[in-house]
Amino acid sequence: MEYPSMKIQHKTAFIVFFVLFLSLNTSSFGQATPSVSEKIQWNTYPEEFSFAGQKHKVYSFRGALFGEEFPGIPFFTTTIRLRGPAKIYPRLTDAVFEPFPDATFPRDSLIGSDIEFRTKVEKINGQWIGKVFFVPLIKKGGRYEKLLSFDLSIEEESILSTEPRGPLNTT
Repeated sequence: MEYPSMKIQHKTAFIVFFVLFLSLNTSSFGQATPSVSEKIQWNTYPEEFSFAGQKHKVYSFRGALFGEEFPGIPFFTTTIRLRGPAKIYPRLTDAVFEPFPDATFPRDSLIGSDIEFRTKVEKINGQWIGKVFFVPLIKKGGRYEKLLSFDLSIEEESILSTEPRGPLNTT
């Protein structure tokens, strides 16, 4: 025979267990996906630079980075704090592009019909950091378009290493 007080105890135990289960198994749900809303302020006029003995016009924007591997190609970059070692997956939404009719870019193999991301995760001063790099340009029908504004969300997938430390595992 079951008494009413036993039913209440079962319900209370179930609720406590359920709340505990959710708090332990949904730790990633409690963390918001980092996101950035940006407006890129492109320079009105290009600057000239020399590359491989030829003069080129460089179109840039405030905060642009240029690398030696792809001179003349501006990169957008952003950095986020991570909870630990992780893989990061950037996603661009609400992207607004504008034609870039007079633009030319030397060695433009990084510019395609879609934005391509490069990511890097590293530990700096004890803090895990995720970096996202991309060229804010696309090429459609042989013509360039520049990215004016966008929302960038970055999904984080935790990497938990179970291998013992050694020369191949320094994380």
